[in-house]
Amino acid sequence: MLSVIAMQFYLLGLGYVYMMTGVMDMAYATERIAAMSRADLAMPYALIMTTIGFKCALVPFFSWTPKVRVYPQAPTAVMAILSGLQIKSAIYLLLRFQGIFGVGASMELFLIIGVVAGLFGAFMAICQTDIRMILAYHTISQVGLIIIGINSQSYYSNIGGLYHIVSHAIFKTTLFLSAGIIVHSYGTGDVYKIRGVLKRMPLVATGSIAAVLGITGAPLFIGSISKYFIAYDVPPLLNIATIIISLGTIISFIKYSYIFSGSSDLTGDIPVAEKSRTVPTLILGALCLMGGIFGVWFIEFLFHAKVSISMTGYIQKSLIFAASAGVGLFIYRRFIKGNAALVRIGAVNFGFKAVCFSMSAFFAVILITVAFL
Repeated sequence: MLSVIAMQFYLLGLGYVYMMTGVMDMAYATERIAAMSRADLAMPYALIMTTIGFKCALVPFFSWTPKVRVYPQAPTAVMAILSGLQIKSAIYLLLRFQGIFGVGASMELFLIIGVVAGLFGAFMAICQTDIRMILAYHTISQVGLIIIGINSQSYYSNIGGLYHIVSHAIFKTTLFLSAGIIVHSYGTGDVYKIRGVLKRMPLVATGSIAAVLGITGAPLFIGSISKYFIAYDVPPLLNIATIIISLGTIISFIKYSYIFSGSSDLTGDIPVAEKSRTVPTLILGALCLMGGIFGVWFIEFLFHAKVSISMTGYIQKSLIFAASAGVGLFIYRRFIKGNAALVRIGAVNFGFKAVCFSMSAFFAVILITVAFL
């Protein structure tokens, strides 16, 4: 129902584009839009970007994302496809329409939106107790990082944003597939009740741990390469924002990683997952490592872009990661673990009417920003 409403904004926006240009072809529309003023383009741009913002699950449209991923009958494969592919199609739309509207597009506004989404998603993930909800909110957070990268003025940051689309597709698919196996086997998604996964399901745990190292940006793993380029040559405040977002990711996955150690308090036998389900997670986990070690070659193959990594810069980022891991462990043990107030915050979500109102507010903000600022 929300998607139907969101698509009305998109269709109205396309109607405006057709009315102004007389064409629906993207290339011809781009040429004709280039001759128009920013104020004239504000209305169709705001309409179309409202739909894209909803499809990307940006703040304040976030609530549908965790709901569909913890729906009791939702197959694990569907969860993986939603995070790994479906949201990426919306990011593709964002890229295309930012290029089509040219001077009418607001890169600065979407940089701010990306930072807000990254910080909000990381914080809400910290507040969750269900492992799938942690992953769902990190979809919002990682999309925020992607939007920061593709809307910045740095060429390397743009490449980092594009590579993070691939990175996120790999490590988040791995995490959702392994989480589905774990929840099915243990009969619960409670992060505080699941223990001993590494001992009981070594293959699933190995793939999942590789994905955790990927999403947190651990050195040599795929996320470290994409995050390195996203933060490359960006303004200091934006760099600090990416570090804080990564710190939030580390904190929530410190909580998540406890499922691999110890022994479970659950009674009864925990079934072992079939090899047909564990092998894909192991293969994807291996890609999390290969995408980091051979990241520069992957980028050249995928995007035909020549990039290089400064050893000094990469070591610096690795030291920041190590420091963030230490700080994150301290914050988790001191302030996060067992904090009931955070659990209550994590349960907050928007209903149907609130999301509909948010669409109108989001549309108004973009319209005013583009037309008058």
